[in-house]
Amino acid sequence: MTANQIKGALTGALAEAGIDRLKLSDKIGIPYSTLCKRFREPETMTVGELLEIAEALKVPVQIGGRT
Repeated sequence: MTANQIKGALTGALAEAGIDRLKLSDKIGIPYSTLCKRFREPETMTVGELLEIAEALKVPVQIGGRT
């Protein structure tokens, strides 16, 4: 998955969950400014951050062909 695809998937998941980045940052404990940077530059996101975001948004994660 490319950085742009990750960005699109995260933006779509946020919209579907009906929350904004500020609420998400509070929910996962990442500073708002850091979260905004991660959305601008998804290639800087750690796997841990991505998993936290996915869990908070109730998005299933597939790693190595498994969910």
